[in-house]
Amino acid sequence: MGQRNTANGRGRGSRGIFGWVAAALGVLVAGGALGAPPRGAVPVFRQVAGEIRTVTVARGDNLVRLAVRAGVGWQALAAQNDLTDPDRIYPGQELHIDTRRIVPAVVDDGWVVDVPAATLYVIEEGSLAARLTVGLGRAHLPTPLGSFRVLFADTDPSWDLPGTIEEEMRREGEVIRRKAQPGAADALGRYWIQLSVWGYGIHDTPFLASLGRHLGYGCVRVGRPDMERLFKKAREGLRVEITYFPVKVAVTPDGTVWLEVHPDVYDLGSPDRAGVLRALQRQGIAPERVDVAAVDRVLAAQEGIARPVGGVAGPADEPSPKQSEGARAAAPAAWTCLDCPPGPDRRVTFQIAARTAIDLPNPFPIEIRNDAGVVVFRPPNVTQQLVHLEPGDARNFVWEIRDPTGQPLPPGSYTATIRFYEKKGEQLRSLDLPLWVGR
Repeated sequence: MGQRNTANGRGRGSRGIFGWVAAALGVLVAGGALGAPPRGAVPVFRQVAGEIRTVTVARGDNLVRLAVRAGVGWQALAAQNDLTDPDRIYPGQELHIDTRRIVPAVVDDGWVVDVPAATLYVIEEGSLAARLTVGLGRAHLPTPLGSFRVLFADTDPSWDLPGTIEEEMRREGEVIRRKAQPGAADALGRYWIQLSVWGYGIHDTPFLASLGRHLGYGCVRVGRPDMERLFKKAREGLRVEITYFPVKVAVTPDGTVWLEVHPDVYDLGSPDRAGVLRALQRQGIAPERVDVAAVDRVLAAQEGIARPVGGVAGPADEPSPKQSEGARAAAPAAWTCLDCPPGPDRRVTFQIAARTAIDLPNPFPIEIRNDAGVVVFRPPNVTQQLVHLEPGDARNFVWEIRDPTGQPLPPGSYTATIRFYEKKGEQLRSLDLPLWVGR
């Protein structure tokens, strides 16, 4: 994107450009083989995150702000709601948001930037901790692909702009600048995370309309509130995979086959139906278990939403009663957050959806632990009969991100745990959900 100006001596500038180039090369060598599948292949993952929900437009909302809060691009939100004029939304209007995405977990601990999806996934200890909509480079100034590491994080960067950006400004009739000065109003924002590829990194941007799009000069742009949280998680050596998967598949633990397709924004080639079926066959999934017509519809739509296109189990391979009992025991319920990451109101809505009959021991059977494992929220016990849920039933719990005394919890990483009985009188079971609380 450009060369960072270190003459002012801020942060780590004293090492000098050659020191940082050497460090970048050293980190690249130490990084090892690329964790992502080869470009052009159809990767198969195991997790789909997100849900379909309805939001009500509040006074002061606009489509960009709603989209960033939901973790989707504003153009996708406009398309999902058939908005011919995305600027004309009004308080009280209901919008439908489908945030289901296949999680490209090519690392167990690190960040994954999915370029066609314009999304950054924060993965911690094998679980999805956050998902952020980002802005990326345009086709002729692309974001570099590959396996990288974080070199350092700094505040208030300034940059000497390279000739490629000057030429871009000239073509678009902009005022020619040779230096981007520090400050929150600048396109580089206040926070900079340097990657192990010189001149490129992750930074915040005041231009929220650029998120979810490929309009930049190659760096990864993040909205300011999200970047403040991301900046705190950046550490030297953290792995960052920048992948290019216009087509990806997931086979979730319940046997559902999902397909997600995005436009081939860099014109690097997009797999077709045959590529999808080959990828599934390598996972032992026969073509007859896949709805080929649904695959074709998702490939043609390129809407960037994970869609179910088949299932693994069928009449020929129904599990035995013993296997069925074990499968139910493994996943008797789904435990999700309907509005994560939390918005400015600092409220979250958790949902438990029963897959088998379960009993909740408490009207609010939720416990919150911080990243040190200390319990920071536990509601008082309420003596009453068990709350019973039949298969297919769901129950929502709104939590205001406060401790039992009513004090707001500080920013940081937490775990939300719900407890339940699968059968009355049996030992309590639990499900955990990572939660990232910002300012």
